[in-house]
Amino acid sequence: MFTRSAQLLVLKSKDETPTYKETPVRLTQNKRGRKKVCRANSVPSETSSMIADQSLPVSGLVPTLFHQSKPVKTAARSTHSRFHYDISSWFSILLLFITVLLTFFLVFQYSTGFPAMNLIWVDSQPNPQSHQNTHGPPFIDAALQKHMDTTEQIVQRMTKEFKGLRTEIDHLKKMMDSLTTGERHIQDQQVFHRERIMALDDVSSRLWQEVSSLQQSVKDSNGPPAIKMADYALESQGGTIVTNRRSKTHETGSYTLSIMGIPLLKRMNSPWTVIEGNPPKPGRCWPFQGSQGYLTVSLSCPIHITHVTVEHIPVVLSPTGNIHSAPKDFNVYGMSTEEEEGTLLGTFTFSQAGDAAQTFELPKPSSVYRFVELQVLTNWGNKDYTCLYRFQVHGKMPSD
Repeated sequence: MFTRSAQLLVLKSKDETPTYKETPVRLTQNKRGRKKVCRANSVPSETSSMIADQSLPVSGLVPTLFHQSKPVKTAARSTHSRFHYDISSWFSILLLFITVLLTFFLVFQYSTGFPAMNLIWVDSQPNPQSHQNTHGPPFIDAALQKHMDTTEQIVQRMTKEFKGLRTEIDHLKKMMDSLTTGERHIQDQQVFHRERIMALDDVSSRLWQEVSSLQQSVKDSNGPPAIKMADYALESQGGTIVTNRRSKTHETGSYTLSIMGIPLLKRMNSPWTVIEGNPPKPGRCWPFQGSQGYLTVSLSCPIHITHVTVEHIPVVLSPTGNIHSAPKDFNVYGMSTEEEEGTLLGTFTFSQAGDAAQTFELPKPSSVYRFVELQVLTNWGNKDYTCLYRFQVHGKMPSD
């Protein structure tokens, strides 16, 4: 309505009477030759008719429009059957619309849910379960009450959770205290066991010393008796060989010196080998010819002879796997001087299956003698020579 009349140009004539003319836009549309003719070209609007009839100036157009309260019928009402409303009707509609918007704004401001807008009907009857005072509109009080109930439920739930957490914390504290006590107990036990281990180590070391001593004692007791008795025939203690009272040495050694292929010196083991006191090794012995022979030893001092010891290599050390050259039956004589024939002190047998060093005890204590003669009667099968590895004489000095 107002838009259609705004498309007209208001012109003033010389006698101040306004006239109307189509705008250039409408003239352009007519020049394009459209078949449809705009109604504004054929029928003037109600505003233009009113202005033309009343001869109002342009400045009075707007106030007149805003003071009309009823729609105005135009001359073309019979043709279009259309009602037009004035500006005051539109203003009333706008005020109603603004009121509705304000109402909805208040509802949205105090509502908790958008779709239902939380329009809760509050009964005017008092609730026997609640004696709380309400202020403001009922739907706002209901929303606040719901918020308060929800907050209270949250607080109660959090209180329960805090109580549960406190219980768990107390339980964890008890467990920590128990673990601390257990750790201290374990540390005390470790210290106690460490002290016991140290004490056991000391006892063990002492026991090992005692065991070693016992083993040595057992070894000495099971060993040959000559180990526990002094050897008065030992060269290092003053014993010597009487060279004019011995058998002839069997020449079994190889030549050690030769000139232009002619052998000059031959290595031979002397009777002194018997009293040197070296451990017996294969070949380190004094061999004499045949199965019978004798050897006289001057002792380091005159003694009462009680034992004699004859030593030979064991079978396991023999290169031939036997000890056929070992002496078998022999006699022992005691003499005070080199010229005496000697006194028979005993006859003994060296066992081929026995120990390497075999000690023989005289049947009765002898008188004091300075010289001892060993007379071999037989050997264990070697007819060429007999080997003596070591000969020992044991006894007691006269002062004892």
